[in-house]
Amino acid sequence: MKYGSKDDLRDRLDELEQKLSEVERNLVTRDSDPGGVHMSRLVEVKDQHNELKSTVESSDESLWHQMKRTWHQDIESLLNRFEKTIKHIDDEYEQRQD
Repeated sequence: MKYGSKDDLRDRLDELEQKLSEVERNLVTRDSDPGGVHMSRLVEVKDQHNELKSTVESSDESLWHQMKRTWHQDIESLLNRFEKTIKHIDDEYEQRQD
């Protein structure tokens, strides 16, 4: 996905933030996180998200134009990591349910 503007990237970061919060709530209610491993992985993704969001928010337009390609790659990498983390959590949960 391409992000034509800073607002587009901001929207995508907001969507990820909502997903992170939802997964965090589900982990707490499922109580399916032995040793807090899943939560620690989620916190790592959340920290990366917050760092990228802060960087994007504090950039001016000239920096945005210089860095948008890098930030696009960063968010795509972050989204992939998030999806892999969720898949791992779900797979492990299903195994324990069997």
